[in-house]
Amino acid sequence: MSWNPLNYRREAPHAIAEASLGLILSEPLRRNRVDALDAAHENKFSAQFPKINKPQFIAINVGPNSVQGEPPAATSFEVYQSNGQLARKLTAEESVVSVTEYAYERWDDFKGIAFYQLQQMMEVMQVPLSGVAALTLQYVDIFTNKCNREEYKIHELVPEGCPYIPADFAARGPFWHLHQGWFEILDNDRLLNRIHIDAAENPVPGYFVKYDHILKLDVIPPNGSTKVSWDQIYDAYEKLHIKNKEVLKKFLVDDMQERIRLKNVC
Repeated sequence: MSWNPLNYRREAPHAIAEASLGLILSEPLRRNRVDALDAAHENKFSAQFPKINKPQFIAINVGPNSVQGEPPAATSFEVYQSNGQLARKLTAEESVVSVTEYAYERWDDFKGIAFYQLQQMMEVMQVPLSGVAALTLQYVDIFTNKCNREEYKIHELVPEGCPYIPADFAARGPFWHLHQGWFEILDNDRLLNRIHIDAAENPVPGYFVKYDHILKLDVIPPNGSTKVSWDQIYDAYEKLHIKNKEVLKKFLVDDMQERIRLKNVC
């Protein structure tokens, strides 16, 4: 097979370039909540996330009567790998609180740590769970191929008859993109699957296919309650993880599923 998962040299090969757990809030974060998170950085977060990154916003006024609005409240805490690349990031921006991993190894390791860090951030900002409107899980998987253009065969990666890719894409060569999404019901809650697929040329000789899959689960509190619990959120992330693997499998031939240990996951 000419295709490889991004991290094919590891003992347990995988294609994951990025993974993220997120909470979408029903209203934007107030500035005082984000300021409280920044103030807690030194005591609660700096040992693991030494860098604070404050996004810069540029206000553009149009017309003589325009009013300059206040920029959105936002901050992120970051830690870097020894090679200078970003390893993990905590973000609070507008109505999203998230943990993103760029040095992913295993779901069980990432889920436990990221979930705890989400709880920490929400506690410091004093955002109640009743303010959570949706949960998100994002995976970015990348597969590479060092072939030349004449040798490029997408069906060595994507199975013929894949329900998510038009049949004539195989004849379009190595440069294409496909953005799509659909809703389904997961345990009585509405789930949005949004997947963007980009196929292009690598900076080094060869090509890549990138799958960017975001799962967004609307939160509906159980009967008689005004909010979900952290236990329910934890369980929901596990279900979203399984759903991601179920979808990704449909984009990959059996051999690639075997290589990244997806074959018997779901």
